[in-house]
Amino acid sequence: MSRLRTTLVEDVLAKLPEACKLDDASAPRHVDLFLCALGFEPRCLSVPKELGRLAVKVSHGCYLEPSTNRSDNRANLPALTGYLEGFCTSLGSLQSDDLEFPERLRQLVISAGKGRSGPAVVALDISVLANRALMRVLKVLLESDVDLTVAYAEAEVYHPTREEYRDHPEVWRSENALGLERGVADVGPSREYPGQHLDPLPDFLILFPSFRADRTRAIIARVDLSLRTVPAGKVVWLIGVPHLRDNRWRADAMRELNGISATAPQYDVSTFEYKEVLQRLHAIHGEHEQEFNITVSPLGSKLQALATALFCYMHPDVRVMFAIPKEYNAARYSQGCAAMWLFGFGNTASLRQSLESVGSLWIEE
Repeated sequence: MSRLRTTLVEDVLAKLPEACKLDDASAPRHVDLFLCALGFEPRCLSVPKELGRLAVKVSHGCYLEPSTNRSDNRANLPALTGYLEGFCTSLGSLQSDDLEFPERLRQLVISAGKGRSGPAVVALDISVLANRALMRVLKVLLESDVDLTVAYAEAEVYHPTREEYRDHPEVWRSENALGLERGVADVGPSREYPGQHLDPLPDFLILFPSFRADRTRAIIARVDLSLRTVPAGKVVWLIGVPHLRDNRWRADAMRELNGISATAPQYDVSTFEYKEVLQRLHAIHGEHEQEFNITVSPLGSKLQALATALFCYMHPDVRVMFAIPKEYNAARYSQGCAAMWLFGFGNTASLRQSLESVGSLWIEE
């Protein structure tokens, strides 16, 4: 007997890819366009090195260079270009913070697909890509017709370690100390995710905090200064629970550093399980979309930012807000590589259709 059904977010989540280890069985044999970041963390080299070892063939490689910590990043440039030149037929770069970056990337994606009978095969390494750049890239790729794979190298050690946090608390609490980063160079809405806000509605903020409280405070003040003192349930915190068990103390440290009380609206969400994050974001949106203009600030992990990009595609009414640090602590940010992962999203046309289907009605026979 036929019945009318509504497509739920759980139906879409079931179609999204799980993480699989990057190895000879999972790695693509040929890629039209490989995108990665030039960063100061040593793991910016992990995925390119492994792709070369696995003899993956890439038509064009492109590394993305941010505006922060340029000299620190370029210390890894010889090694990165050496690995990329080993398996890429051609190689270029783009400045990921430039105003023209999205259009330049879009043209690069179009060029990668020329002469193909199907969509261009694109692989994106997000391991050290700043969240603001990650979401800019995904905006272009989700709007393009490509076959998309996302790669991620997980660090072996994330700073601060438990001992660093315990023994030198002033480094992580002081706005003047370097810690993981220092200062706020710029705070404001994303050009790529401006939202569709209605003036009469009050603001509501979904905030992934970082280890720097000054960044989260800057975001709150930029959205609505009154939320700093009287949040009144209009700020909800998504606290990252690390994938590696030994790092899970960081969730409580995040609460402590950002002054998040036990009574503040908050949810623990994985830093790794992006589908869990997407489901939580969608649920919060469903509870508040009729009453508020919603802003999200993804200052957490790379895979939380990936989930945020998918969420914003589903809900274009949501505005994205970033607070960009003046500098990062290149000497003590992360160390090593614990594991490398792939997420095979496949055809982005099908992915778009799936994301857009949430809430739609269909007849089940």
